[in-house]
Amino acid sequence: MKYLRSVVGGTFDHLHEGHKDLLTMCFDYSKYVDIGLTTQAMIEDKKYASLILPYETRKNEIIAFLRELGIQEDRFQIVPLINMYGNTLEQEFDAIFVTEHTVPGAELINTERLKKGMPELVIEVCALRKDSLGEILCSSRIREGLVNRNGFAYEVLFRNTMKLSENQKNILKEPLGTVMNLDTETISCAKKRVIVGDVTLEEFLKRKLDFDFAYIDRRSLRAEYQIDTTLGEKTTINTEILNEPGEISKQVFDFIHTQLEAENTVFEIKGEEDLLVLPLLLLLPLESSIFYGQPGKGVVSVQITEEKKEWVRSLLENPGT
Repeated sequence: MKYLRSVVGGTFDHLHEGHKDLLTMCFDYSKYVDIGLTTQAMIEDKKYASLILPYETRKNEIIAFLRELGIQEDRFQIVPLINMYGNTLEQEFDAIFVTEHTVPGAELINTERLKKGMPELVIEVCALRKDSLGEILCSSRIREGLVNRNGFAYEVLFRNTMKLSENQKNILKEPLGTVMNLDTETISCAKKRVIVGDVTLEEFLKRKLDFDFAYIDRRSLRAEYQIDTTLGEKTTINTEILNEPGEISKQVFDFIHTQLEAENTVFEIKGEEDLLVLPLLLLLPLESSIFYGQPGKGVVSVQITEEKKEWVRSLLENPGT
């Protein structure tokens, strides 16, 4: 081993391939490793901080991965971090492992160690993992819902207009989530609350239920359907964007992608909006909710999770016969 004892620190939220590269490098180089894991005090300013997994969950994910690597538990300890220094100014280490983005933090630690008469740590830098778009794989983009932990960016699926097969359409005849009763159930405090469909929107407006934005096409069961979208004091935007029945057009996907932060807005498209549930599900942040109407069943509530995103990805990648 190059080092006897080293240190590494981070949030390690939604443990992904980049984290795994860093941890693997630590144990390839070091016999013992202290892993500093950020506590609540250090994560409040991060993007989508409310979606960061609890401390114990993140800790257990690290332990599970190290077990997969065959690392014995006597080779590491996980230390709660309440600041960037952790135990680096009190204990002896040989090296500190960082990514290209966190080198400045390691340099600050060395500055403080020198002030205390302690030797500098060797700074070992792990290359950043890139996702399928060539962007840096990071936990914030996973929380945003844009990529998975392996670095697959969901927008890759929509580089061209997608026409669904009969097999895919048949699968989608079953609800993607839970059929709910709007008269008795409350709408959860989801990260984003999005509606697809005229009838569902009308039900929300009548009941004065809150939502962020909606997509409608002024049709229901292929017949014209007119609702008063001003009931909820929402802004209605006629997009002039075309989405043919049975398709998810590149044009409508690109538009959705640019409107994920919309508030108090109803978007009206040309053609058909039914299938927009799928790109929305793949692009919205984790813990968001989509509400849409399922013919003959009622309003369906879909809670967005990592597992649900991967299910939709599998559906779209495998059209079947």
